Amino acid sequence: MDIRSIPREDAKLLVGPGWAYLIDKAYNRFNQEDSPVFVSTVKEKFGTLRIYVDCANDKILDFIDELEKESTHVCEQCGGSGRARKLQGWITILCDACAPIAGSSITVTKDQYTIIPISFSVGDR
Repeated sequence: MDIRSIPREDAKLLVGPGWAYLIDKAYNRFNQEDSPVFVSTVKEKFGTLRIYVDCANDKILDFIDELEKESTHVCEQCGGSGRARKLQGWITILCDACAPIAGSSITVTKDQYTIIPISFSVGDR
């Protein structure tokens, strides 16, 4: 890896621990390339893993697209099977076990989790 690229272990700290294996999968693939792949950004956006790179070919860009799609079914906390949830106004991917622990406001109805919006007023102005 070049100094311009985010190191693998640092990239893992930028997303939930459940996505660490997706980061490993990406970096393993990048290291197989003949020319260097520079990772400029790693983050969660709209509930999916986002990896932005410089100097990448179409095969790498397609691989990243597939990895982002895969992340929509992987719990950000534990790496298990997850789905999109709303947590404090943010979309995040969590499994049924991690959602309540993370503080997602949920209720169980007919074996499905339903997000309940929370609202409160601070007072009249």
